[in-house]
Amino acid sequence: MRARKSLVKPPSLKNPAYRTDIIKFAQEQFYIPETRKPIVLEDWQKKELLRPVFYGDDRPTMALWGMTKKSGKSCLGALAAAFTLFCGEDYSETYMAARDKDQANWIVFSKLVKAIEMNPNMLLNVDITKDAIERTATGSVVRCLPTEVSAAGLNPSLVIFDELHLYEYESMRRFWEELTTVPTREHPLILIVTYAGWDEDSLLYELYKKGMELKKNPDPTYFFYWSHKNLMPWQTKAYLRQQ
Repeated sequence: MRARKSLVKPPSLKNPAYRTDIIKFAQEQFYIPETRKPIVLEDWQKKELLRPVFYGDDRPTMALWGMTKKSGKSCLGALAAAFTLFCGEDYSETYMAARDKDQANWIVFSKLVKAIEMNPNMLLNVDITKDAIERTATGSVVRCLPTEVSAAGLNPSLVIFDELHLYEYESMRRFWEELTTVPTREHPLILIVTYAGWDEDSLLYELYKKGMELKKNPDPTYFFYWSHKNLMPWQTKAYLRQQ
């Protein structure tokens, strides 16, 4: 696969500091197509989302990020996958839960592929197929997993659920339960990225209610962020009127 041309040459991926610092990894290695340069994280993304989930020994095993549309949540999901693939333990397994087999809906996976294609150091280290990315040197893999496929018996390092509000069928709930069994990993994580909306009978609403009750019933294994604010610099009034 040919690399997409980037505007900034990335440093070596072998920097040991990356293994414990997703922010440093992001701002030096994770390229975005809009600029063809490494992502520039907003201060609130670092403080409110990344530091509570990816730093320290006592990390949560589940994190829910609920934000407005066009807030960059899918891009951050792709960043988490890249970080696990290139900086996580050997033989790591990342699964991107896909509502169906329609690849047009695999937004997080698509963003990850584009980021890798713009970073020649990454691209030379992986094999990319239509639904998987494998780093053969470490045995680590990222895979799209449609809900109609059984997830029983997997041992994921990271599972990413995008738009969980769409999981309305019993089979999807079973798929969720199979993937959220805590695996035998050093820092396993279930990451849910979704826009801040729900149906009161949905799985997402159950997680929302749990998050809203964390002050009363603390759970150190669960991290909850929910915001209806438009915090990204491009979310101007003129931009939002066009959406």
